[in-house]
Amino acid sequence: MDEFYRSSEHRVEIPNIGQPQNSEILMLPNFPYEARSFPISGTAFFHDFGAFLADFGNHFPYMLIQDLTLSPDSSFGQIGPEREKLAFRFDLVVPVKPMAKEKEKL
Repeated sequence: MDEFYRSSEHRVEIPNIGQPQNSEILMLPNFPYEARSFPISGTAFFHDFGAFLADFGNHFPYMLIQDLTLSPDSSFGQIGPEREKLAFRFDLVVPVKPMAKEKEKL
């Protein structure tokens, strides 16, 4: 994701990528993968963020964006066009193949 973000042509700022947490993939019953969820937050203009999400979804079809929240960027003292930026937060859910459990020897 970091390489995708750095090579992206969109004006999206992502200063915060949190530590992974165990999560569940709730879409399919008995899904053979576990999931890791990364909290991500940043700022962007509405159009740039929408284009970033579309490109991200096309580039990483197996990753899932959940719990997306958008709000006006509340950075103090912004003037001009910067006032129209949005703050966003979402969880990036990544499927992970579970480690094979070792069989206990009797």
